[in-house]
Amino acid sequence: MTVGFGLIFLINWYRSLPQGMDCQRMTQRIATAIEDYRIAHGKLPQILGFLDIRKGRYSIDHYEYWFEGLGGPGTLPQGTLVGYCKKPHQPVFSDPWRSIIVFMDGAIVVRRVSESEFQTKISRQLSPEKYWNFP
Repeated sequence: MTVGFGLIFLINWYRSLPQGMDCQRMTQRIATAIEDYRIAHGKLPQILGFLDIRKGRYSIDHYEYWFEGLGGPGTLPQGTLVGYCKKPHQPVFSDPWRSIIVFMDGAIVVRRVSESEFQTKISRQLSPEKYWNFP
């Protein structure tokens, strides 16, 4: 039984800490690359594949980019969701969560939010065309 409890603890620790830290690091790399592009070009990139992002445990396919194919203006409304993990991380003994990339205080930043908070944010998000004031 002790070995069984030890394995359960190890699995929970592994799914919560190292995987979560790896996702946060990669999300930060993507956010930094988007921010650098935004500053250099005055707008958001059309696809993430053009950005210089150092590889990590998670590939760029792990993330959904809200402005895919269209890009976005250089300035967005406060709290605009720019990108996020496609699927929530599911720790064994805690609530699911996602890493998100948002526009806050005039910059692209990374946040870790619960799945319920993410669903609230995504339901309030406008379509990418609306940020360019398309009809």
